[in-house]
Amino acid sequence: MLQNKKDSLKKLCISSNDSIKTFSENAKKRYFMLIILRLSSENS
Repeated sequence: MLQNKKDSLKKLCISSNDSIKTFSENAKKRYFMLIILRLSSENS
């Protein structure tokens, strides 16, 4: 019983870590896109 709880907790931590990673990757991409758009609009 206790082992099952530990395993499920571990799975939960891993999945939340993965979602945080993908979220930050998406945020970075959006941030870079905004910077690129701003730079290109300033140049034109």
